Amino acid sequence: MDAKKEGLLLIVRLLFILLVLHGGCQLSGDLRAQDSSSHQMLLQLSYGAAMPMGLMANRFGIGFRWGASAMGLSPRGFTYGAGYTFMFGPTVKEDVVAPLRGPEGFIIGNDMEFASLFLRMRARYIFGQGGYFLDKPSARARRGLILGIGGGYFSHRIRFVDDFDSVVQLSSDAKKGYDRLTGGPAIHQQLGYQHLGHDGLLNFSASITLVEAFTRSLRRFNYDTGLPDSQSRLDLLMDIQVSWLIPIGASNKPTYY
Repeated sequence: MDAKKEGLLLIVRLLFILLVLHGGCQLSGDLRAQDSSSHQMLLQLSYGAAMPMGLMANRFGIGFRWGASAMGLSPRGFTYGAGYTFMFGPTVKEDVVAPLRGPEGFIIGNDMEFASLFLRMRARYIFGQGGYFLDKPSARARRGLILGIGGGYFSHRIRFVDDFDSVVQLSSDAKKGYDRLTGGPAIHQQLGYQHLGHDGLLNFSASITLVEAFTRSLRRFNYDTGLPDSQSRLDLLMDIQVSWLIPIGASNKPTYY
């Protein structure tokens, strides 16, 4: 399954989780004879920049990211949810195909022509998150800082784009010896600004997230070095994003205490 299909499947799953959570909040509100509209359920679609740091910066340059998450906002300002982030970029600093190059730096394909081969960054982060919305209700919006912490699973690899499928060493399973697939548990911290309009027309957020991933190679052997890779890694990533927030079901009226 390719990355686009994986992303669409995860978005569908997140929508399902969001609807289940929303139904649970309504049921809980009915049982306690409270107004269920005090709970806000949101679908968050985001786009931004991904900046590798630490050991990850030795492998990749700055790239881009898109993400989707389901988020709940309690009447007391607590947030909870889960999401998926997909990262991609054009800069790969490790020349893992160096052994395949000729004296002049080119790779000859099986058609005896120069191969058109490009290396790209791919990374994924599946996570859960909790936080607090320091909101300031007004007649038009709830707006303020949002603080979040969370954790999940982070992975990254090198993607090979072979325009003419001429490099047999990178076909099917053989490319696994070159792609540097790496993964492991991760934690993150987030600081952002969120705006929720009561008319439902202007809902957005902007945030910075720092991810710390405790990873290791998921391949037993690297073909280009001829050696196994058993190094433990600390991969760091700074994520800058803007998000469109889509309210699901409940209204966004202010609650006062």
